[in-house]
Amino acid sequence: METKNINKAVLAFRNGRSNLLLMIIFTAVNLVLATTGGLYLLFSAPVPQIAFEVGAEFSEEYNNITYLIVGLIVSLTVLGTYFACWHFSLRKRSLIKVAYIIFLIEVILFSILVGLVSLSEFDFTVFIQLAFLLWILYYLRNGAKAYKELVGISTEEFNKRLSNITITEGKLLQEIEASEDKKEKKKKTD
Repeated sequence: METKNINKAVLAFRNGRSNLLLMIIFTAVNLVLATTGGLYLLFSAPVPQIAFEVGAEFSEEYNNITYLIVGLIVSLTVLGTYFACWHFSLRKRSLIKVAYIIFLIEVILFSILVGLVSLSEFDFTVFIQLAFLLWILYYLRNGAKAYKELVGISTEEFNKRLSNITITEGKLLQEIEASEDKKEKKKKTD
């Protein structure tokens, strides 16, 4: 694989990991905020939030804390799985694909839930949340796709390239790719 393609794949992998970490942080903040019943951040995983809220609601309705504990355990298990995928993905790059698949399932379940809820009442904020979920899904997909392209690269080589790529280099890489795309289009038209 060419150096440019390897660097591009490493950059996509890094961006996937970065978006995964942001999603984990926002989801953890949402779980804390759910206890106060206040603000809700959009860039987060829906299942931990929903599990906690359902547990809290059932706990209050049936006056039994077991529901709250079960909701919290489900939330922390999902969040912990994402964190493990993020943390260990530098050594075992296939974990970005695992995170992508789990998040894809979450987005599908959330979309079904949105479809069922929107039949009875329309809430535009749910569609904004869905847009943010698709954003995260896009970057996780790119990270999983980059993993496929990086299969033949050793961990040492990968980590070396990852440490060399900075935001500036990423922007430079995008500019180079745009320039090359223009050259290819020009060749095709000539």
